[in-house]
Amino acid sequence: MVTELLDFRKMIEPPLASRAATNASPEEISEMEEILQRQEVKLSQGEIATAEDAEFHYSIALASGNGVVLKVIDILMDLLRDTRERSLQVPGRQEKSLAGHWMILSAIRRRDAEAAKSAMRRHIEDIEEIVLHES
Repeated sequence: MVTELLDFRKMIEPPLASRAATNASPEEISEMEEILQRQEVKLSQGEIATAEDAEFHYSIALASGNGVVLKVIDILMDLLRDTRERSLQVPGRQEKSLAGHWMILSAIRRRDAEAAKSAMRRHIEDIEEIVLHES
């Protein structure tokens, strides 16, 4: 199921990041940045930032401007909860995740839809590599 979830994420999240780069309001971009700053603080304190990780991905879906997507993302987040909690405990995974998030946000901030899409795909592939290697 983990493989299928990651495959589904690769289908849906890169285009959402692309849309967010086009549609996100300045307030939504600020909110994404604030989420990543909170994620960074938790990491620096040795805590696991599961909530912030999920919140960042959800904020991208919100910024895509499609209400149906939010319902699908809600279900996806529920399905991912266990996987995310396990994978974020793998050494180095949280730092890699945060770095990926900053790359995605940077592209969204520049309004570069292609770069946002590409950064999200790379982020999910990095996660896939870590999660599947640990299985």
